[in-house]
Amino acid sequence: MSAGPRLGLLSALLVPDFVEQALGTGLFAGVDDTRLAPLDDLKDWMRSEGLREGEAFGRAADLLLAREREARRAAEREGRAFDLVEYELSLLDGDGDYESFGPREVGDLLRLVVEEADAIQAFSRRAYGADFSLSVGLRLPDPRRNPRLDASAVARALAGGGAPKGRRLELDGAIQVDLSAPGAPPVLEERNGVAFLPVACDDPRVGDGTLAHLSLAFPVEARGYFLLTFEALARDLSLAGRGGGA
Repeated sequence: MSAGPRLGLLSALLVPDFVEQALGTGLFAGVDDTRLAPLDDLKDWMRSEGLREGEAFGRAADLLLAREREARRAAEREGRAFDLVEYELSLLDGDGDYESFGPREVGDLLRLVVEEADAIQAFSRRAYGADFSLSVGLRLPDPRRNPRLDASAVARALAGGGAPKGRRLELDGAIQVDLSAPGAPPVLEERNGVAFLPVACDDPRVGDGTLAHLSLAFPVEARGYFLLTFEALARDLSLAGRGGGA
């Protein structure tokens, strides 16, 4: 974990709102082209559920499975087998916007994760032998042209944060959402050039037997710039009931 500004929530049920608001602060670049990973785990669970009711599930299905379901129906009408891998590869090759989302859409997907945390976590443990996790991509603006932060403050942060000289600075980070059983939180340790800033949550419960954990992941080489941004984020967030407990 990494020392830095203190961010907190009263309840993990506010995770979707936290993420949606964070993406809307203007502190991050390319937020209308946000990527989540791994989405395959969430889609596998949704496919296993078939057609079901619920606003959160319906919105997520529209975002993740609507085109696939239409392609399946078309294949059925034409009497041919539907190849999921071939279908997804064709979209990756031909659609630059495939599985990229804006802040509101990211919030909708995370609302499904929170609302169905027990079922999603149980599926992940059964299917993959691991706790469910989802990363929401973040990218900082070019530090020479940051629209929100003072240029001199950015320069000081870069000078004191171990930024590399002579090559492009890594500006990609993530908001990490992890589910777990009580007493088994994710291990957040600096490794492979990535550090984590945990978001404290007074009540991490999102289900009968499931907890949600929120953290901000960032490249160590840009530590100073990311922590400066997270300080601004802590000032900007306006969530009602924002906490800071352990």
